[in-house]
Amino acid sequence: MIKIYKNSIQQPKMKRVEDYARFSWIRVIAPTESELKDLGKRLNLSEDTLSDSIDQHEMPILKKENGNVVIIIRAGVPSKGGSSYKTVPITIVVSDKYVTTITREETNVLQDIASGKVPVVTTQRSKFLISVLLSITYYYQKYITNINRVVQGKKKNIRYIKSRDVFTLIQNEEILNDFVGSLVPNINVIHKLLTYKQIDLYQADKDLIDDLSVDAEQVLAVCNTNLKTVNSIREGYATVLSTRLNQGIKALTFMTAFFTIPTMVANIYGMNIILPLADRPEAFWILTGISITTMAMLLSGYFFYTHRQ
Repeated sequence: MIKIYKNSIQQPKMKRVEDYARFSWIRVIAPTESELKDLGKRLNLSEDTLSDSIDQHEMPILKKENGNVVIIIRAGVPSKGGSSYKTVPITIVVSDKYVTTITREETNVLQDIASGKVPVVTTQRSKFLISVLLSITYYYQKYITNINRVVQGKKKNIRYIKSRDVFTLIQNEEILNDFVGSLVPNINVIHKLLTYKQIDLYQADKDLIDDLSVDAEQVLAVCNTNLKTVNSIREGYATVLSTRLNQGIKALTFMTAFFTIPTMVANIYGMNIILPLADRPEAFWILTGISITTMAMLLSGYFFYTHRQ
């Protein structure tokens, strides 16, 4: 699907247009093969670049191709259902006529720009690019904050751990690792923008990129901190589960020994041989008393041992 938007400083409201107007924003979402071919001819882009633009696992890169500046950046987005997060590539092509974005699916970053939530001007292509990068960093920070709330909640209830809590932590750890793996090359691309001569940047633009670089590095630091916290809590959960398992095994071992005594006595006196007290009518009560006394001593020893621990 291809949507074309345009606005200007004089007319700041973002509007859709039907034709490929000069200085417009070409927004491409989940393109078909025919749309990619048409786009490749219009922008003079190779098939490799177009295929990379919709590759789910493509890493961030900054390059020049046939007069176009091609930037692939990874952005965080909610997964289906909104209960988790993932990263997807966003390809930005800056040419002398258009600014083009290509994505495999809808993203909050570009939807905010299309709806006017993030004010940009399509005629100012460098500022448009910076606005997209700022919005990507903002959503990373937002999603990491949401994950941190979940992690801190699990941290408070570590004594009442359940299996689903462990699965939640593992899921959040995978998300944070994905974020770190995307933020590091994103930051490298942002640093390259400052020295990339193919994009005209005013001093104000360079200052914005400097601020963006600092923000992105801070988000990366927060992400790494949360990742360490998740690892620490997960290790704590593993210790708690191991302790519970050991306690369960000890209890089962004690129960086995506890019931072994009367079972052993019953088995011995069930044999068809001459045994002590076998000819006395009160033998049953004597043996029962001995068994109960022994079991009581064993039970007292068990509780004394567990209480000391």
